[in-house]
Amino acid sequence: MDGFLDSFPIRILPVDREIGRRAAELRATHRLGLPDALVLASCDILDADVVLTADAKWVKFSPRVVVV
Repeated sequence: MDGFLDSFPIRILPVDREIGRRAAELRATHRLGLPDALVLASCDILDADVVLTADAKWVKFSPRVVVV
């Protein structure tokens, strides 16, 4: 499994206070479930170039979202 995950250009990280706080902000201002808010918060905190998703609704939550 580690080799499989290592083959993708992704990072797996623990949820810390900063990500939790940003996720709470996103949930307070948008109708987002916790998993979605955590992904978008992580993207913000890491200053990621893009976050890929198949959920077209995410476009309105972040300019970093690219729907695939």
